[in-house]
Amino acid sequence: DSVILEYRKNSPYHLDVLNTLFEMKQEGLIQSISTHNFPPSLLRSALGSGFNIHSNDVRGNLMNTYNLQSDGELGVLCNDHGSSRLVSAPLGGGLFTNQYCKIQERAQLSASSEKMFQTLLDSCPGMNWKRYRTI
Repeated sequence: DSVILEYRKNSPYHLDVLNTLFEMKQEGLIQSISTHNFPPSLLRSALGSGFNIHSNDVRGNLMNTYNLQSDGELGVLCNDHGSSRLVSAPLGGGLFTNQYCKIQERAQLSASSEKMFQTLLDSCPGMNWKRYRTI
C-alpha cells in the first residue's frame, strides 16, 4: 500500500517518478509515498512542488546522528511538512552490538561485515578502527 522511492545520487528522474507515483495515489492505486535517503535539497524540492511525502528513511546510528537531529536541516524540513523520519541501521548494521566485541583486528571481519564497517566509516566523519574499538 506504500511505495518507497530510493534516492540514486546521479538520477535526474526523482521528481518525475514522484509525479507518476502521486498520479497513482490520486487514482487510489497506492495509499502513501515514502522516500529512502533523500537529501534535504531534493526533499525540499519535492515538498515545495506539492508532493506529500509520508516519511523519509534516513541513515543514522550511534556515531552519526546528523540525520536524527530534530533541529537539523532534515529534521526541520520533515517537521514543517508533517513527514516522518525513519532510521535505518541505528546500530551500524550490527557493528555496535556484542556480536563484534571479540574482534580485535579489522582483518577478522567477514567480507559482508567489512563492507558494512566501511559504510559506517564513510558515514561518520573522524571514525576509524581505533576509535570504533573504544566505543
